[in-house]
Amino acid sequence: MAHSKLHLKSNQEIDELLGIDNHALIPEDGHNYDPKIFYTDGLTSAEALYTDYQDLLKMHELLCELEVESFCDLGAGIGRAKLLFDYLDSSFKSYSIEYVKERHQAGLKAHKKNSLLFAEGFVNTDLSQTPAPTCDSYFIYLPVNDVLINIMNFLEKKFMHKSCYLLAIESHGDLLSFLEKTHPFLKVIKKVPLKSKRHHDDLILYQWSPTAAFLEEKSLLNNEINAITSPLKITFTTQSQFWMLWKLLKDRENYQILVENNQGLWLADLKESQFGIQTDTIETKYPYRIIPLSEIRGFIRPPENWISIIKERRLQRKGPLGEMRKLFVSPFPQVEYSWSQRRELENTWPWEILTTLGI
Repeated sequence: MAHSKLHLKSNQEIDELLGIDNHALIPEDGHNYDPKIFYTDGLTSAEALYTDYQDLLKMHELLCELEVESFCDLGAGIGRAKLLFDYLDSSFKSYSIEYVKERHQAGLKAHKKNSLLFAEGFVNTDLSQTPAPTCDSYFIYLPVNDVLINIMNFLEKKFMHKSCYLLAIESHGDLLSFLEKTHPFLKVIKKVPLKSKRHHDDLILYQWSPTAAFLEEKSLLNNEINAITSPLKITFTTQSQFWMLWKLLKDRENYQILVENNQGLWLADLKESQFGIQTDTIETKYPYRIIPLSEIRGFIRPPENWISIIKERRLQRKGPLGEMRKLFVSPFPQVEYSWSQRRELENTWPWEILTTLGI
């Protein structure tokens, strides 16, 4: 079929043309979706899980213009991109990476039904644990979570001294801002208007090319963190440096964020914290707060006698005063509970530690 004719067809028509089983399109928790209304493009329908074919056709044109040799769809669902690109007999090799086995198998089944080449490009794996294939172009349509962070860390290591392309469509409202704030070396090459309704109007094409300054800064920060064993405070001067430190520290046990507002200085846990969907914020779970970066004074590794309190807060047990929320360092050590009451702590910080931390 000519490429031009595909531009005239709906998602449902192209799915049927490629032999995709409609039942495989419905998400696992989508038992209430009527198959007749599945193809209702938008932010709230089941169709929002999958990229619109018309947007994939635009992506294909871009990839051909760039003369890429390989392409990888990260979190591909049923593998619409690979199915379409292989159907078009593209000049580049395509990979489809998907964790949900049923979606992976639905795409692979349609691929084999059409006797398309390179079926081994369909890969069923967990990208939070397994590196992506090495390609010169990648596509992401994912929320900001540990899977995405792992993917980006892999790309940083793999393309430390060479370039690749990254195509992105906004997923849940925070993807593009996360990419650009945590990877300031990403250069926007092109913006292409989307046909489908999404949280951002454009498909963004980035060129991935880490600068020597970025890599040196990250290496120095990592070395500094690993070299210090005593309680420490690490400060930052820019937002990109904050997010770099956040990525380096968030999976290390017991690190805290030092927050200062009109109530005093208090600690929020880095554990299970998230990139803020609101502008210039971070979201913490212990306690649950949306914290402006302007109120953060640094990252803290507290003294040993506070570790038990930090771990207790993570349990979120309800006591006589409710759950533990804020852990105040200054003006004096206190716990604030969910019923807005405070209790003083006996586990004070020695003056020399407060001085070392700049508190």
